[in-house]
Amino acid sequence: MLVAGLAGPGAALAQTTPGEACAQVWSALIAGSPDGVAISGEVEEGKGGWCIVRNVVLDSPARYSPDPHIRELRFAGRLGEAVPGPAAAAQGSALDSLQIEIDGLTLPVRTDDPATNYLLAAQAQVSPMSMRFQADWDRDARRLKIVRFDLALWGENRITLRAVIDNVDLSSKSATQMALTGFAIREADLAITTRGLFESYVLPSLISRFDPNAGTSVEAQAEVLRQSALDAVAALPEPAFAPDSKAALGELLRDLPNPAGTLRVQLRAKTGFGPARLMSYAMTGVPQSADGLAPLFDGATFGIDWERAAPK
Repeated sequence: MLVAGLAGPGAALAQTTPGEACAQVWSALIAGSPDGVAISGEVEEGKGGWCIVRNVVLDSPARYSPDPHIRELRFAGRLGEAVPGPAAAAQGSALDSLQIEIDGLTLPVRTDDPATNYLLAAQAQVSPMSMRFQADWDRDARRLKIVRFDLALWGENRITLRAVIDNVDLSSKSATQMALTGFAIREADLAITTRGLFESYVLPSLISRFDPNAGTSVEAQAEVLRQSALDAVAALPEPAFAPDSKAALGELLRDLPNPAGTLRVQLRAKTGFGPARLMSYAMTGVPQSADGLAPLFDGATFGIDWERAAPK
């Protein structure tokens, strides 16, 4: 949202004071929020070119989905040169660099019951999260580098990401929106440290797949799901997925429903890996066989490792 908010009004921002720029960016973000989502916060100018927004709330009309609350959001960016020619006024400057820091992030779920909402909001305060993000955009190469994404969740849980993404144009709001369907990941290094993430965020969605009238125990049905996943991993095409990578995924699946450790995924794709690879399946549908899926991974390699945490 911050990237999209700065993509259009860059030229105007370059002519304002830092305090005015912070207020304008925040207003642009609020104006560009999805329909029905109300964003509130107290914005001010910080030191060293940073903007600070306190007591941020993203209020969605949807029930049983989290409404992010942020105690303090800080962001800073560097605007590039304005687009030359007659289009300059409409296009403005583009964002060349962006840093975001978030402290005190909670995700309380809102229901139709006020008492339950009070309980869930209080429980969310027990384990606030923090996030650090830094990205640079090369306007000539149309390349976005995610230098740092670091999400520290509750306990030992953490998600980090570094990536290089091609076909990303941030020169205008419309170009930024187009990039959402045209991007291609050239490099990515993802690490997920989990001790309770699966049980909290993935397992609840899988519970709906268990049939209480199936005549078999939930444990037996879970084992069927596990074996189906293991078969899918075994069928992943090589050399995109090396035997060691498939073995690591297998070990992770065998540790369910209580995996504890760090999953590392390294993607390398010289021609990029993104939505464009799926375009060839738009008319025919996604193949169900491993052989049919193999072209989807041409030129891409996925290095995967699962490091178990020491038992407590």
